[in-house]
Amino acid sequence: MNILYILKLRAVTLFLIAFLNFGLASILFYNATKDENNKDNKAKLWLGFWAIASSFYAFFCGATYFFWGYNNDFSLFWYKTTWLGIFILPSYVIFSYYFTNNTKYLWLKSSVMYIVAFVIIYFVFTTDLFIRYIKLEGFNIVSINGDLDIIGRGYIFFCLIIATYNLLKEYFHASGYRKVQLDYFILGTSLFAISGAITTSIIPLIIKESPYYDVVAYFSFVWVALTSYAILKHRLFDIKILVSRVLVFFIWVFVAIRIVLSSDSQELFINISLAILVLIAGILLLRSMSKENELTSRLLEETKKSLDLEKKLREKISKKTGEMIKKMEDIVKE
Repeated sequence: MNILYILKLRAVTLFLIAFLNFGLASILFYNATKDENNKDNKAKLWLGFWAIASSFYAFFCGATYFFWGYNNDFSLFWYKTTWLGIFILPSYVIFSYYFTNNTKYLWLKSSVMYIVAFVIIYFVFTTDLFIRYIKLEGFNIVSINGDLDIIGRGYIFFCLIIATYNLLKEYFHASGYRKVQLDYFILGTSLFAISGAITTSIIPLIIKESPYYDVVAYFSFVWVALTSYAILKHRLFDIKILVSRVLVFFIWVFVAIRIVLSSDSQELFINISLAILVLIAGILLLRSMSKENELTSRLLEETKKSLDLEKKLREKISKKTGEMIKKMEDIVKE
């Protein structure tokens, strides 16, 4: 099979993952701004930044494979853009701090992480100290590491260890329903972090090459799936219709790809007709689920108010009863 065909196919799968992660990020941003009183908003917001950074990383990995062979400088440029994925790390670490309610000196920690990331990116694009050159080995586009590459890999490993430690610590200290909430979520984020540490940090440090940098992009899809399941089934962050939105978005992307790949006018007409139907059905589905979600929220709010009112009435009755008993005791004593 033609090597360029395989590279293009890998590129398409990475573009698809980028779309999925971008869809998740959009949903998280929407939910983070919808309720200003939600205490989980900042954690949700940084999870969204993490998702969108992962989306761009998957896109840049896909572009590296898609544009291979056009010209050496162009291919090298797109490979260098994959280093922009380093901005996943500060958002991941900051999210882990907000998620575990450990925000002491967080502004200082986050500032240092972003400054280091910007410095690394500057040297990646302006020197060959991180990437000497790239080459094609089989179906992999591989970089030969420069002298300062070890600094970048060390930064990646350090950030992944900190964030994963924070999340696992939260998991092992949790109990009951909170632990059930975290099962799939921690599993998804841990797989994402471990795959990132192995493929973008440990292996390049050992062999002085970086052949598996796109693996972490594929694992980000696992993170999306498991996180979505945790949110839907166990109401992590109380995002009730996340999975439905992600799945509808996935179907829309799939139909869009079918339109682009149409081989003749008849197939194009069929795919466009299908896209219109899927678009309408998806909008109607999401709208109905949003209404159901709003009704459920209102019902829960009314139930909460009723329980609070009942509690106050009980307290008043108990207080009045106590006063009456005390008066009766005083009368008996007289």
